[in-house]
Amino acid sequence: MKRSMAPRFWKIERKTKKFAIRPRPGPHAKDMCIPVGIILRDILHYARTAKEAREILNRGLVKIDNKTRKEYGFPAGLMDVVSIQDEHYRILPNNYGLCLQKIDRNDSTFKLLKITNKKFVSGKVQLNFHDGKNLLLDKDNYKTNDVAVFDLEKNAIRKVIGFKKGSAVIVTGGNSIGSTGIIADINIRKSSMPNEVIVRIGNRKVPLPVHYVFVIGEEKPEIAFGE
Repeated sequence: MKRSMAPRFWKIERKTKKFAIRPRPGPHAKDMCIPVGIILRDILHYARTAKEAREILNRGLVKIDNKTRKEYGFPAGLMDVVSIQDEHYRILPNNYGLCLQKIDRNDSTFKLLKITNKKFVSGKVQLNFHDGKNLLLDKDNYKTNDVAVFDLEKNAIRKVIGFKKGSAVIVTGGNSIGSTGIIADINIRKSSMPNEVIVRIGNRKVPLPVHYVFVIGEEKPEIAFGE
């Protein structure tokens, strides 16, 4: 893809070369993801060139959500955990789109998964998450827009954070992207319009569509925001 069309949060030089890495089809939309090659070369500077980035990947030194990834254009996105040997990062929203926040080893063992949909399959409930993952469970104790704290080592849900008044959230889109706040109210609309969430951000109450709101904790955030 042309560099001029790449998201600003990729932090690539725009005028030195014409083309940039095109994200491969995967779990995240191409305008809300970062190819692993860009992460290694342009953001974290583990590599100086594309060739060096490919060598790092081919050696199996990079994991996304505890799975080794060797694809140069693999798309990493919201809440993904990027591990490069002993260094760990979580992808979070900020004012520009997405950024990598450094985290410690303990925080790298889990990620937050927003439940975007659920359906019944052969007598079990299937949860569909924001990053394309799905999980079959025997019991249906979950609601759409709840967030699962997912153990990446055991491939199991540790706990569920309810989408409700008082929950801590981070904004994933719109003018307030990257802001954190508390759910003050939830307005369910009986129309084609999306449900609205009133989020208290500092001294303001900001109305947001539900798909811009990602729960990160009940009394306090479950995730560390790093350095």
